[in-house]
Amino acid sequence: MDIKSKVQAFIESNQLFCKSEKLLLGLSGGADSVSMLLILQSLGYDVGSVHCNFHLRGSESDRDETFVRELCFRRGVELDVVDFDTLGYCSAHGVSVEMGARTLRYDYFFKLMQGKGYDKVCVAHHRDDQIETFFINLLRGSGLRGLCGIPVKNGKVVRPLLCCSRDEILEYLQKEGERYVTDSSNESTEYMRNKVRLELIPMLERFNMSSKKNIETTISNLQEEKQIYDWCICRMEEEVSFVREGMLYISKEGIERSPSPLSLLHEVLRECGFHRDQLVQMLSSIDKVGRRFYSGQYVVTIDREYLVVCGKEESDMESVSMVLDGNEGELPLPNGQSLKYKTVKSDSLEINKSPEYAYFDKQKLSNPLIIRKVKAGDTLKPFGMRGKKLVNDLLAEKKLNRIDKDRQMLLESDGEIAWVIGVRSSEDFKVDERTEEVVEFIVS
Repeated sequence: MDIKSKVQAFIESNQLFCKSEKLLLGLSGGADSVSMLLILQSLGYDVGSVHCNFHLRGSESDRDETFVRELCFRRGVELDVVDFDTLGYCSAHGVSVEMGARTLRYDYFFKLMQGKGYDKVCVAHHRDDQIETFFINLLRGSGLRGLCGIPVKNGKVVRPLLCCSRDEILEYLQKEGERYVTDSSNESTEYMRNKVRLELIPMLERFNMSSKKNIETTISNLQEEKQIYDWCICRMEEEVSFVREGMLYISKEGIERSPSPLSLLHEVLRECGFHRDQLVQMLSSIDKVGRRFYSGQYVVTIDREYLVVCGKEESDMESVSMVLDGNEGELPLPNGQSLKYKTVKSDSLEINKSPEYAYFDKQKLSNPLIIRKVKAGDTLKPFGMRGKKLVNDLLAEKKLNRIDKDRQMLLESDGEIAWVIGVRSSEDFKVDERTEEVVEFIVS
């Protein structure tokens, strides 16, 4: 089977895309991306291309751009070119050049997709890249997911050449008489991938000439086994976790009784950026209620029955102010809730006794009202009582978990707490026989 037929069969068997879709090709000018352009164009697909100039290799970077422009002009392919200050980006964000270039590249791909109506992004990874990725992840201590290598498709990103070897690609370009550019940095062993390609794989082939083929078989086996793994994990995640009010709750008991608590916890938190050592610490500290773990964007809090996951912004809520201006209004709260109010005459008041409602004498409230988080030492004179009580004691009586306590908001008037929102209102602001106007608050 020739390479074009092979790629077409691979596209169909993996349902990567169809002839009616518009494809954006990442075109570096190297052999892999040039062959992808030629093959997909000759198979009749609707293709456009994008070239990223990272300005990392001086005149060589500009040479690549010139080559790509000429190639696309000659083949009648639409081309977008973007320039990046890659080193500046990496310095500002504290990431490696490899990671920075990857982020810049894919962010621009997706932006271009939306702007120009492309359906898929095609990148030119091939079978040899797959083998290199396997070893890179193996050396980094990866689990099953990493050892499965590069996915054939990842959302809108697809890889139609994963069925082809580097030798097949070079042979195809030679037959077509098509040129390509070579990245001189590919010969530098400064990067892990180059070390694997230039040193590790040749050494393995000296031990066993079939090593690459055997590794491909291993990757294929792992990918098949991963389907079973994913099927089981999906069902276990449904059993041990749920989302409520934008937060993820993970059952401590469910995690502990699973066959592999570490693997299950890793999968449940996979998108949250926690590394393995943190997961190990979570499990060893699972009975230490109140302990917290932080990733770049998320916080995990150990509570009585659950590990509770929320975004950092949830744990860093600030206060907001509200002015009673007019007869009604609404204010979004920092914890994601909304507080509505309306003013009514006392003689037409209909009281709703649900905890989401509260009623106050308008004359006893002072603008601006402050809505804020609970602080240590906050006290309230609960409605119907004479003395004051610590707000934290009220919350303890409600048996709120640590996260809900942290998210609890207060309504404060002139330095005094009028309402522990949704929990208890204050005696000092109550409606009485002298009240003329009542402010009704509703939290939702």
